[in-house]
Amino acid sequence: MFKNFDPSRDIRQRTTPINELIVIDRSIFTGTAAVGETNIKNFVHWTSGAVSGTLFQTLYNTNYTSASAVALANITYGQSISSSYYLNALATNKQEKSKIYRLFAKYLLGDEDQLFSISGSSKNELIFLSVARSQMKDELKKQTFTLDSTFSGSRTSRFSSKTFQDTNAASAYNQSIRGDFAPLYSGSQIGGLLYYQAGIAVLVPEIFSNTSSQATNAGNIWSGTADYDTLAMSGNYNDLLNGVRYRFTNLSLINQSNLQASFYYCRMLNDEFNYSSNPSFVDTSGRILTTSGSTNYGATTYTTKIALLDENNSILAVASLNQPIKKDASIEQLLAIRLDY
Repeated sequence: MFKNFDPSRDIRQRTTPINELIVIDRSIFTGTAAVGETNIKNFVHWTSGAVSGTLFQTLYNTNYTSASAVALANITYGQSISSSYYLNALATNKQEKSKIYRLFAKYLLGDEDQLFSISGSSKNELIFLSVARSQMKDELKKQTFTLDSTFSGSRTSRFSSKTFQDTNAASAYNQSIRGDFAPLYSGSQIGGLLYYQAGIAVLVPEIFSNTSSQATNAGNIWSGTADYDTLAMSGNYNDLLNGVRYRFTNLSLINQSNLQASFYYCRMLNDEFNYSSNPSFVDTSGRILTTSGSTNYGATTYTTKIALLDENNSILAVASLNQPIKKDASIEQLLAIRLDY
């Protein structure tokens, strides 16, 4: 015997968040977490049948060749075809930088030809900092993201630091094709956008570069002897990504795993489930058997298991009770089955 669920009252869903603090410190970004910057893995691309420069970098907690190495984040840089750096006749690696921009535009905006808009204006050059899925879990928890950076100096001589946070994001966020996103603030300045379900921070390069002193002789060296302008237009992609990475000093966030559960409320009223189709329930004359010595001659059953069936009455799941529960015409039962997934 079986009974249909009333979806309006018998089935409920619940999401339980589980959070964990993740910290990527300065040693990870500078590459000093392992000898010879071996916690930084460069992924190259192919050009004209030969290996060309780094397309993106993955940051590990230790030497990436180690069996215990864990990928923490990815860093890359992209430009749109409207960028002045892309349009400059001396620009190199511009096709690769354009492809990176279009890749993230497709993923986050739903259109590879669309431009990211930050602080009310389109941004043609962007840094993309992606938290590894193993670290972000299902999503990033709102209002827990903190990125410390330096916007002037060099790798070995950093100064003029800023801290970017997703201030008030728990209540003030927007939605896109890729889920929720919110601005990253340093005071009143917006340095980028954070996409929570994608685990990606989209950052504005000039915010991480002292625009009033772009020249290297003003102490704004991003990598080697080059400033941001040089690297963005004609610099080596490897040096460009190194320069981006050296700008970051610390990243902390709280990830979130969303545990989904369905509750099925099995209601057995007083006039239901008091009989059994088991042949042992009746004698050879079809009369209900009673327990030996019992003075109760009504039908009595004991609930031991509950099966959940699909529309074809095929068993999907079975719940077993730790002990039988008596059921007769004077008793009603309500049992809740929880399925986690």
